[in-house]
Amino acid sequence: MAGKYVYISTVNAYRGWPDEPLTESSELLDAPADADANFGRLPANWDGPDWYYGRQKAGAERAAMTTFGAPRVSVLRPGVILGPGE
Repeated sequence: MAGKYVYISTVNAYRGWPDEPLTESSELLDAPADADANFGRLPANWDGPDWYYGRQKAGAERAAMTTFGAPRVSVLRPGVILGPGE
C-alpha cells in the first residue's frame, strides 16, 4: 500500500476557470467520484469546447480522495504540462 498518492488533475476542474481568479479553495465542478468516461459529455454535434473534461477530472479527484483519504492524497491542478515536441 502506498503511503502517499499524487493525482495530477487540471485547472479545468475549477468551476470558475478561466473567467475568475482562482485559489486552492476555489469551488470545483460538480462530478461524482464514480462518473464514467461519458459523464458530462455534450451531444456529438456540439461545436464548442469540451466542458466534460474538467468535470471528469473533478470526479477523478473525488475518487482519489474517497479511495485513499485526504491526508494521503495530494492533488495538483496545473494549467498546461508540455512534453518533448509540444
